[in-house]
Amino acid sequence: MIRAYRKIRSKVTDLVQVQENIEQTFKSVLSVPLLNGRLLTDIQLITGQTNRVEHKLGRNMIGYIIVRKNAAATIYDTKSSKVADQGFLLLSTSTNTITDIWIF
Repeated sequence: MIRAYRKIRSKVTDLVQVQENIEQTFKSVLSVPLLNGRLLTDIQLITGQTNRVEHKLGRNMIGYIIVRKNAAATIYDTKSSKVADQGFLLLSTSTNTITDIWIF
């Protein structure tokens, strides 16, 4: 994801003002937590066990969205363990499924 906005140095007041407005908009969009995530694809979840999914965010996660699943499964997280705060999402499922997860 793009994290920086580079301005063009200019003495033209209108250009400077436009760049300032763009920068403010850019910063507000990047501050939305949902957009600061990653898509995990083809995650196999097995019923009857706690599935450890490494989220690879480099920070504690805020939440997740199940984007796709190949079965009529109920998927839920088990936050009873501190492992969730150590780079992993702990998921349980009602049936075996392969899923894509947007994690942020």
